[in-house]
Amino acid sequence: MSKSELCHLFGLEANIPLIFGVGRLVKLKHFEQLVNAVKTLKANLVILGDGPERDNLQALASDNVIIAGYREDARSLLYAADLMVICSDREGFSLALIEALQSRLPVLSTPVAGSKELLPPSCLIESTEPSVLSLFIQLHLDNLEKLNTTLEPAFDFVANELKIGRVAERTHALYDKLLDAHA
Repeated sequence: MSKSELCHLFGLEANIPLIFGVGRLVKLKHFEQLVNAVKTLKANLVILGDGPERDNLQALASDNVIIAGYREDARSLLYAADLMVICSDREGFSLALIEALQSRLPVLSTPVAGSKELLPPSCLIESTEPSVLSLFIQLHLDNLEKLNTTLEPAFDFVANELKIGRVAERTHALYDKLLDAHA
């Protein structure tokens, strides 16, 4: 689905940046901070996911914020966005982060597991306080071409090293090594 089709589907203005938030709608993900930060931007925010915070987020949403809920096609929608933002306090190794980078979608994130290892420091969010976060997002929206260039090594690493076949090969090799050491 294209950006214009997605914006039309959700009743959003198509000629401004489109930001995604993706994940389970729970407090530790701080989607409320993202919603409040984007309210002041000339940008749209679509949050894909469901969970106990959905009603609270819906109550906070403004005209440029859509709480889309769970969608089977979330992975394919990443190609329509200009930016993804992760505001979590804690993460495992985020599948949303990996899928965004595989889609060559720029990501800004708090310094959680995965993000700290994959993203350059300029893409790590130091504060999720809405006014600070809003400025951080706007800085990157104003420089999307530079952001894409900065993230090129992360895009390439994820495309080459974190695809299923490559991960399976490395896991198999590790098991072989461990079994040989105990033989």
